[in-house]
Amino acid sequence: MRVLIRAALTAAVLLLALPAAAQEPGSEAPQTGQTVDLRTLTDHDYRFRVTAPDQQWTVLDQDRAREINPAALAILQRPGGVLMAILVEPLAGDTTAAQMLEAVLHTVPGRTVEPGRSVERALDGEPALGQTRVLLFDGNLQIRMTHTVLLRDGYCFQFVCSGPPESHDAAEAERMLGAIDLMDGPIRQRVPEIRTPDSVGADFVIEDGRFRGLAPGAGVAVDPDPARFHVCVGDELLQIDPFAFVALTSNDNRAYATLTCFGCDDDEYAEMSGLARAIPSGPTTEATHEVFGHDREFEVWHSEFGGLPIRFRSATWIQGNTLWTLTLWQTAASTDDDGDAILDAMARSFRLLPDDERKRLRAEVLASSDLATKMQPPLLVRSGTFLDFHQGVSWKKPAGSAWECLLGEWTRALGYDDHGFVARCRERGLDFTYTYGVPGSRDAATYHRDVVESRCATLDVVSRGEPEELALATPAAEGVKLLRTRILHRVGGVEFVLWTATVRSFDGSTGIEAEVSSSRLAESHSPDEIRACFTALSFHSDLEPTADTTDGYIDRSFGFRVRVPEEFGRHAAALPQLGNLGTQFQVLRDGSPTLQVTAVCAPLGSAKTESMKRDWLTTVRRLPGQLTPDAWQESTLAGRPSAVSVFRRGTQQVGVAHIVGRGPLAYLVLAFGDAATCRQALAWLDFIDDPLHGIGG
Repeated sequence: MRVLIRAALTAAVLLLALPAAAQEPGSEAPQTGQTVDLRTLTDHDYRFRVTAPDQQWTVLDQDRAREINPAALAILQRPGGVLMAILVEPLAGDTTAAQMLEAVLHTVPGRTVEPGRSVERALDGEPALGQTRVLLFDGNLQIRMTHTVLLRDGYCFQFVCSGPPESHDAAEAERMLGAIDLMDGPIRQRVPEIRTPDSVGADFVIEDGRFRGLAPGAGVAVDPDPARFHVCVGDELLQIDPFAFVALTSNDNRAYATLTCFGCDDDEYAEMSGLARAIPSGPTTEATHEVFGHDREFEVWHSEFGGLPIRFRSATWIQGNTLWTLTLWQTAASTDDDGDAILDAMARSFRLLPDDERKRLRAEVLASSDLATKMQPPLLVRSGTFLDFHQGVSWKKPAGSAWECLLGEWTRALGYDDHGFVARCRERGLDFTYTYGVPGSRDAATYHRDVVESRCATLDVVSRGEPEELALATPAAEGVKLLRTRILHRVGGVEFVLWTATVRSFDGSTGIEAEVSSSRLAESHSPDEIRACFTALSFHSDLEPTADTTDGYIDRSFGFRVRVPEEFGRHAAALPQLGNLGTQFQVLRDGSPTLQVTAVCAPLGSAKTESMKRDWLTTVRRLPGQLTPDAWQESTLAGRPSAVSVFRRGTQQVGVAHIVGRGPLAYLVLAFGDAATCRQALAWLDFIDDPLHGIGG
């Protein structure tokens, strides 16, 4: 039922910068269960065919579609960020199309801007049900989405059409759906082998599909069988359970497992377990599964999600100083025996790391560069630094701990202001939150008192301390003071700590309202860390996303600088089809580009650069002038590894393309001209890791 929206939005990133290209005959080797012939993909197992309407459209087979959405069987896309993803999953019992559509719509994050209604329709002559909505993602990115479900031979087919409202309307959705041809014959399920891509997160490492992470007081490993299950982190985890430490999903989308964890003393166990335990919605039975090498008793019950029947199993226990909850559930039809075997295998995939391995993991994640980049203008997270360009505020994550920085849909899913910022250190059990305020004529003490009293009015307060003053440590904030107050409050019989802080700028035009929340146990272990969360805040007078400086043109969001010679012109523009996720900068001579940098924030990281490389070779051959690109070669650009391709007209070089990936950021850099001209232009470019490069107070 999962649809990875943000990944889909960046699917056509290269095509946004260049003319479209049709897939070349014979460029794709036949895949198991699928064949590609010219512009038509045929899925012989799931019995459908999708044909690109014309040359601007591209059809992606399952291997390439999974780079955008791991659950997709195929994707039809065109320039402008418009695409249709095709997903299929087995049905549960007598599930109706209305129930499936409701469940699918529930899994999509984003805020509804224009609601829709369910409409019956025909898809290639068979009855289907659809709904179109406009959703807002990450604060300012609007996407029109048409979900269509069709039930066929015990399977649910989902056709998800999406794109910016200005380039994707009802007629466009009909055109995409009209590209589908449903074939006769029996449907055969095809379950792919899936390995979650290698990555290093704020507090975890994934290598060869295996997960290792830093939980409170323990290290956790998840070792799935890639033929059956795969690990979910990032946006996949957001759509399953944003509060989970990690999740596991069966490759056929029939079963899920989520692990949550909290630091906990033995004397808090009874109350904490009541908060952490999944609450059954009906009568329960019991089952036993092995987790962390020990048998655990699970409560078993049946419920519904979006009208779909779900079978749940959940266990909560304390081990060490950590309270654990493992919840297993199934969404599709299976026999009880098969269901037990699937869930049992998932539970056995979780284990605790030996202490020495946990220490090595901690050293590894802390030594790794923080490549996370998240954008929600005017807010930015990059390289462990948060920037609020509108308020002129920055925050750097405290050193020595594994902090994860979150914006947009994540903050809303966690119950915080989605126009603010959240950083969480799951290993220590700390959450730091930021939003801005307007002190106005109130002095610092009055502003702080008003904020604290407003906060206390929403809590079951046990005690409230006196305000204390902290000096912000950075030169940019010299003389600006921070006031913080400790609030002890109770949730469901358990006491938690909330440090509430405010900062007032010199003139009162800007205020910061920040909090650190934790359990009493976490606070007792991390007083210095809590203090550092507040002193890491700073005000700046010259904080802008882009700037023309004596040091060149700097893009702080996408992390590059171009030193443009005076005799050249320049042009910078966002890529509107990607909202806040893409930009393009050109150096011009006589109105023609000499250097062009296209940068995107692509959630799938390295997979995106690989798809960019494939698309470039096809696309450049479609450009006017009979251009021929060289095969990609390993190279470097501005000190970073790159892939380079020279493109020629006949034997004469007319340009060079470099593709560079760094975490979720992907760059297509084009230089135009002969070899000497290209070398000169490429030398103007630098990549900048620190988004505060060159910033003063």
